[in-house]
Amino acid sequence: MDLGIENYTGDEVIVTHFGKNFCIKIPRKKDGINNNEILQKFNMPNLLGLFRKDMLDDLKCNLDQIVALDFSECGLHDLPQQLCTPNLKHLNLAHNKLKEMPLCLYSGKMNKIEYLDLSNNFLTSCDEEPDCVLQLKKINLSSNCLENLPAWFLEFRCTNLEELDYSENKAKHFSFLKNSTNLTLMKISKLKLKNSCLIDTDFALLKKFRYLEYLDISNTSNCISDNYINNFKEIQQLFQNNLWERMKILNLAFLNISFFPEDIFRLENLRELHLNNNNISWLTDGLKLLINLQILDISNNGLLVLSNEIVHLNNLKILKASHNYLEELLGLPPYLETLDLYNNCLENLNHINIDSLNSIDLELNYIELINCSEYEYKRDYYRNSNCCQDREQGAKIRTSVSSHSVWSSCDLESETSELSNTNLQYLNVVEENWDDEEVENVVQFSDITPSDDEWDGDDKIKQNCCIKKSFVQKNEDWIFVDAD
Repeated sequence: MDLGIENYTGDEVIVTHFGKNFCIKIPRKKDGINNNEILQKFNMPNLLGLFRKDMLDDLKCNLDQIVALDFSECGLHDLPQQLCTPNLKHLNLAHNKLKEMPLCLYSGKMNKIEYLDLSNNFLTSCDEEPDCVLQLKKINLSSNCLENLPAWFLEFRCTNLEELDYSENKAKHFSFLKNSTNLTLMKISKLKLKNSCLIDTDFALLKKFRYLEYLDISNTSNCISDNYINNFKEIQQLFQNNLWERMKILNLAFLNISFFPEDIFRLENLRELHLNNNNISWLTDGLKLLINLQILDISNNGLLVLSNEIVHLNNLKILKASHNYLEELLGLPPYLETLDLYNNCLENLNHINIDSLNSIDLELNYIELINCSEYEYKRDYYRNSNCCQDREQGAKIRTSVSSHSVWSSCDLESETSELSNTNLQYLNVVEENWDDEEVENVVQFSDITPSDDEWDGDDKIKQNCCIKKSFVQKNEDWIFVDAD
């Protein structure tokens, strides 16, 4: 299959068959070379060549059979109308150079798209309503330059929309949604607003999405500017008087939370809770109320101890608590499969059953795990699965404490005795005797005697010590006259 460019053969295009349908995808990498490098000569005529009739004949398909196109990371500036495929349902144009919505979305032919990914482009506006607005179920607009949500979204034109990702755009406020009554009618179940400049007054907006099952209002560690981070002062208000009976996944990472929001316990159907990279120092006993919780991430906090109530979470499968200050465990859930306690202060393996776990990481604790091949296998498996292969290995080394670092009464006596036998001249210390000192250069006044410094019980002030008041005559109007 010839696409019309040098060193670019049909083998570099992935064609997946779905019965009589096809998915055409250009891979992100080929032999270690990025797509942008491969497609430097892949201009628009060459892209159109992908849909030539003779090429489609070789694939034994036609435009009507193509249901998915993945042109992510292709350096595209537009996608013309010639690429319109009437039965297309999945279109991925992420990581390109689009500044406007692709023209093909307004051709009148692509009205069946259900999934549209335009993330990581340079879009500044997308107010014009695409042909697929009524069929659209998932849209990703994250990492663009948008300042407002699309007008067709606000007007509730996308009645079937289920998932919206509007993270990391340029919106500085969401006051334009304050009086919107359409939000309560939307069926959105998944909402992602990372680094979206949300504040406490936006809680009312979030609560309007009553069908939410997935909510991500976290920040990321690589946010380009503090001007766009989500900044909440009273996070517990978000969980008061809401209608999130279906909430299953909640991400509150990097929000500078200093306490565990107790009203989270109202979300009885919660499956995943991500509170990593905050300032939480303890977990409340109400944690046991999250009986359906399966994943709990509390890593990178300031935890000193895990509540014993965690043993009542019978459905918990994954517990991530790395980078804390845990010294001991009071218990663990009975059916735990994955345990991450990397970089804590544990001194023993109490309540940790390595045999019952599928993956685990206990490095950088005060625990020596020598010749434990099963642990090493499960540790490596966890690190490979969670992309943390760069973690250190081995136990923490206690910092040596000198004999005089911690003081006791015995230490104080020995130090005092040792100091008394020390040559004071060697320490450049000169003994002083204040009783023998003579006052020098003291000015003597004839009317002042040593008895003046003694109190004889008489509270009367001597006349010669009184301060004379300046005399001012009455009716001195000149005092109140403005100076020239």
